[in-house]
Amino acid sequence: MPTSPEDVRTDLIARLCAYAASKGTPEGLVQAYFQHAAYEDLAERDEMDLYGAVAHQLRSATERPQGTATVRILTPSVPVDGWSAAGHTVVEVVTDDMPFLVDSVTMALDAAGHTVHLVIHPQLVVRRDVAGHLQEVLTDAGTEGHDVGRESWMHL
Repeated sequence: MPTSPEDVRTDLIARLCAYAASKGTPEGLVQAYFQHAAYEDLAERDEMDLYGAVAHQLRSATERPQGTATVRILTPSVPVDGWSAAGHTVVEVVTDDMPFLVDSVTMALDAAGHTVHLVIHPQLVVRRDVAGHLQEVLTDAGTEGHDVGRESWMHL
């Protein structure tokens, strides 16, 4: 049985990975998505809501032409979306990785009078075809190729 916060976090991510695999979502994506998330941010959330956040962002990232950003704003609910964010509105961004993205987005939300309760911000290496269709989320950051790039996926 996990005893430390890090053990609890590791156990939660392992359970999420197993659930993701049963749904056909790559385990590596779940692992990378929550890799830098704080224990406190994960512990306060329901497992299905955490999985729902990953799965929804993966769907949002499916189509993204080169050099563009995909932005989705939603207030998910269990009856409609199969997951929730405890009544909060979620902003999802998928774009090329570059400096100061999280700062820029959180400052824009703050300037608009919105409070940010959670930030999950993995930088993922992905493979896309020439039309911008997501082919694969890679777990090996050293992978190279003309169709491989580093992306910033933000869930706020």
